[in-house]
Amino acid sequence: MNHDDAIKAIRAQGGTDEDVIAYLKSVGAKEIGADHPAHPDYKAALRRASNAVDQANAEVSDHPLLSSVAEAASTPLAGVPGGSLLMSGARKLTTERRVPFSEIQGQVNRETSDTPASALGRAIGTIAASSIMPKGGIAGGATFGGAEGLLNNSDDPTDVASRLGKGAIGAGIGGTMGGLVSGGTALARTYAPRLLGGTKTLGQNVVDREAARSAATKPLYDAAEAEGNAAYDPNAGGVRDLSAFRRVAGLLDNPKIKPFANEVRQAEKFAGPIPNGQIGGAAIGSPNDATTLREAYKLMGERQRALDSKLLNAADFPAGVSLAKSDLDILKSKLADAADPIMPSFRPANEAFAEHSAGIKDVQGASDAARRILGNVKVAGKKLGSASKEAFLGDVAEMGPEEARNATEGVLGRAKQMTLRQTATRAPALLRALDQRSGQQLPNALQRALIAMGVSPIGQDEEQP
Repeated sequence: MNHDDAIKAIRAQGGTDEDVIAYLKSVGAKEIGADHPAHPDYKAALRRASNAVDQANAEVSDHPLLSSVAEAASTPLAGVPGGSLLMSGARKLTTERRVPFSEIQGQVNRETSDTPASALGRAIGTIAASSIMPKGGIAGGATFGGAEGLLNNSDDPTDVASRLGKGAIGAGIGGTMGGLVSGGTALARTYAPRLLGGTKTLGQNVVDREAARSAATKPLYDAAEAEGNAAYDPNAGGVRDLSAFRRVAGLLDNPKIKPFANEVRQAEKFAGPIPNGQIGGAAIGSPNDATTLREAYKLMGERQRALDSKLLNAADFPAGVSLAKSDLDILKSKLADAADPIMPSFRPANEAFAEHSAGIKDVQGASDAARRILGNVKVAGKKLGSASKEAFLGDVAEMGPEEARNATEGVLGRAKQMTLRQTATRAPALLRALDQRSGQQLPNALQRALIAMGVSPIGQDEEQP
């Protein structure tokens, strides 16, 4: 008797679907073949019996550990907004037409929520989906929650009104969850102990940075001073580079440099005894040109910082101040070039000083911006382009990684001085922008994952009967 006759005989004797399925399993799917022409009522049963994937699942179910792994591997899609609905739609295509879609939805929901392994699989899918969340915080949570509600796997796909309603509810829940998570993360980062990577207070941060700057630059400046004094010491041995001396002297007579050089020459700090009057127009004991160059360079740096402050506090853009600052940059560069043959340690000393000073400036600038933004300080209309939240975020978008890391310390340091509410509600946006520029992705990734995990139950719809 062939298999067709066997199935007909079972049917003729009043056999049920279960009897036919038992027979098909007893003879084995491979012997029957996937295309066995069973009665239409039993085609679905035949496909299941002849499907190698179902057979593998049946074998795996005998082993709890393997079963759990398989369950977890098959359910991640359910953790993605719309994933369960997509699986239901795909299953409908391979299921008998008479089976209602709601029954298929219920089956998918049960299969992806009936064991701890299913929960693990959904969590994996949810965390993976959170990586493409547009942004953290309220906006990210609202987007994720809205998608979960809109694409739920319990409503009829054509019930637009119900889906829109659940989407709105999901967006509200997700936005609330996003705000709570991002605010809590900002507070945790602000008040984390130093042993766990917490940020220093602003005062301690700047004091430590200034001490590090001094430790890095003082040996180099001392070396440059010794090199300069030796170069201009008439009793020192070796060949003297007269062309280098002339170049330095010429620069110190430059009309834009000379006022700074004269301040140095006239300073009491460098005054000395003047026996026998004058020699060559310069008082004995007055600073040599190497000293004058170094000190004039410092005075020009102080002038630049004053101009920076003037630019920062200006209501508009003072072109004259900007040009003066640019001129000082060019003149200082010329002095550094002229100093290289005489004081080779001078340039690296200035570079180290500039590098450390930039870090201090980053911290101070970000802390000032955070004070205004977290404190919701009203900015005058004429300063909106430089002192508003939008202006600061625009500056952040242009920062390099190191500058952004320094600015993050400034924001967190200032947050320690603000109220919990101010930090929780206003700091997250600043920190997200800075983390993106600094390459610090862990805080944002954790936030998105926590938001998504909190919102995902919106899409874990009730099981259909």
